[in-house]
Amino acid sequence: MSTDLTPLVQVLEVVRPYLADIVLVGGWVPIVYEQCTPIYPTRTVRTSDVDFACLSPLGMREETMDHLLRKAGFRCDLSGDTPVPFCRYVNDRELEIEFLTPLKGDGTTAATEVQPGLTAENLRYLDVMLAHTTPIKITEGLIVRTPWISAFLFHKGLSFPERRSRLKQDKDLYYIFKIVQTVDREYLVAELNKVFAAHPGKWRRRFIENLRRAFRDEHSDGVISVVAQLKEIPGEQGDRDVLSMRVPTTIEDFVANLV
Repeated sequence: MSTDLTPLVQVLEVVRPYLADIVLVGGWVPIVYEQCTPIYPTRTVRTSDVDFACLSPLGMREETMDHLLRKAGFRCDLSGDTPVPFCRYVNDRELEIEFLTPLKGDGTTAATEVQPGLTAENLRYLDVMLAHTTPIKITEGLIVRTPWISAFLFHKGLSFPERRSRLKQDKDLYYIFKIVQTVDREYLVAELNKVFAAHPGKWRRRFIENLRRAFRDEHSDGVISVVAQLKEIPGEQGDRDVLSMRVPTTIEDFVANLV
């Protein structure tokens, strides 16, 4: 096992009783695909935040999720200036765990109590990643449900404009570009079309419009954000001007395969 996966393995061992009920999402998804599959053959940015998606309510096991995490040394810091704040679990090694659940209704509820003592942040379009999952073996006997790489991409493309955090929006844009750049194009388009077919047609149109708007040209916010992040990665080929042309061209060529 790569040492890159050690923090994730530590968390998965704690939440093992619930692995059938939760889906790994967030920045660990590209890392898992990079380390454990041939689908994403590139090194991606590392993260100490572990995010899980679940439906509400989250079924009960012998112990609640909150109890398992506290017993393992995590404390719950409540986040969000809302009537129902969501839980962010942190330990002394600065590992952070958050739970997400689909946003329903008028979109005004920021968090939901999915289990006694456990509140999850509500996120629109999360249904996409919950609906299209695959089991990925992390270590012998440790398997985690993970979104299809196409579903992960679709969700990022739908949700980044609605991010309240600019930092998280920037990460979404980076993941979008790296997946489009790296994953086999024919495979990615075919898998993405399967995901499109399972969701409202307007979501597909919104996904394409969002990508076109964010990556229109070298002056677009999405391109500026991705180029800045690429320049921080050792070994990334190309100076700023070259990358500023490569990023929008890559997205434009990809979108042309979808229309």
